[in-house]
Amino acid sequence: MKRSEHSKSAPSPQTLQINRLGFHYYPDSLHYTAQDLQTWLPLLSRLNVGWLAMESPATRAIPEAFIRGLLKQGISPLIQFPFSLVDPPELREVAPIIEAYIKWGALHIQIFDRPNLRRTWGPAFWSHPDLAEAFVDAFLPWAQWIVRCGGYPILPPLQPGGDYWDTAFLQNVLTILERRQQTSIIENLHLSAYAWTHNHPLEWGQGGPLAWPEARPYCQSPDTQDQRGFRIFEWYEAIAQSVLERSLPIHLFHVGLPSDPQILFSQSDGFHPAAMPAVQHLYASLAPKGIATVPLAAEYPPSLLSCNFWLLSASPNTPFAAQAWFHEGKPANDAVMQLISPDATHPHSQFTPGSPGIFEHLKRPIGHYILLPPDWTTQPELIPILLSQMPTGDTPTLGTALSEAVLAQRVTLVEPEKFAPEVIEQLRASGCVVDTITLNQVSHLSKYLAR
Repeated sequence: MKRSEHSKSAPSPQTLQINRLGFHYYPDSLHYTAQDLQTWLPLLSRLNVGWLAMESPATRAIPEAFIRGLLKQGISPLIQFPFSLVDPPELREVAPIIEAYIKWGALHIQIFDRPNLRRTWGPAFWSHPDLAEAFVDAFLPWAQWIVRCGGYPILPPLQPGGDYWDTAFLQNVLTILERRQQTSIIENLHLSAYAWTHNHPLEWGQGGPLAWPEARPYCQSPDTQDQRGFRIFEWYEAIAQSVLERSLPIHLFHVGLPSDPQILFSQSDGFHPAAMPAVQHLYASLAPKGIATVPLAAEYPPSLLSCNFWLLSASPNTPFAAQAWFHEGKPANDAVMQLISPDATHPHSQFTPGSPGIFEHLKRPIGHYILLPPDWTTQPELIPILLSQMPTGDTPTLGTALSEAVLAQRVTLVEPEKFAPEVIEQLRASGCVVDTITLNQVSHLSKYLAR
């Protein structure tokens, strides 16, 4: 499958502002039914979520309908295969599943997890004379298959610090790929990282190794800072620039947590991500316009594609249920309700988890949305004319994303005949006031104004 089947020849309005907001889905493979999609898709759309990290079984695929349902709403799946390197499955067994995902449009696929830890390899293989070389040997066939199918292989997140220091491991892996002349892999490779704060301020390590040249592996000097914090993406980007002379896209996982959720669960009773100041600040910097704006968002580099918060939901009576933001599509607690709707005028006592009132402030953060047809680039010169005719004070949002349009009070469809009937039905069902206009009308207006 060619990548061109999944990409457009011209950038869409959505690419002008990156939507980095993401969540980790259930930490199991049991919640991919049509009912699950019906439960979660409206909520994800209201929150303007752009990414969803999902663990995939090695023996069966997440259903096509679930994947396509997310994509239809503008949500990009991040497929994770967190295999151990001790006894991973054979590529030939998983290859058809990977090919199916990419065919359906789920292009971003992570293989393995934390290869810089001893436990990932087992004590026998850990003594390998060149562990980075051994990892590339294991990773490369998977990455080659993903690229061949038209997807983007994600280098697995490393343990910040780790038994094999993560920045050294990453540098060695990229150097090996460059030395082996794996050009097609490098051109399509994405990085990932666990963006734990390690109880440091969010500014910890800002500026990367250029700002902190004294940073050394396994050492913590009181006079210097390192990559072990939220700004880990700056350190990884610097390594990519040093080795490859280019940036690589990067995805962040467990954003804002102080450490691994499993460690936090065992150490802290009552821990909840949404109650943590770091998580609150980062979520505010990534929230849709109209809910919250924080200057930190302007600092994110274009290479930072997604920031995924832990944890959308978990099954009841499981260890991670206490860390879930939502249960059956409803806010789990007051901390979540306050975070997703900070401007709510009602006191929390008036809301209970699942109360529909808490979402009223989320449903219409956009006043007017102009929904462009897929082939809008054939007449781009008409768009400024269309915008110029908006009434004074009307500053519409322009885009092609249905997931954004359903958040608007009013939606103008440009070239309505180019949309499926269910698009208009969905907009009206969500409560949007819908009107239409054709580019032919705009063209006539252009000629009239030119006279």
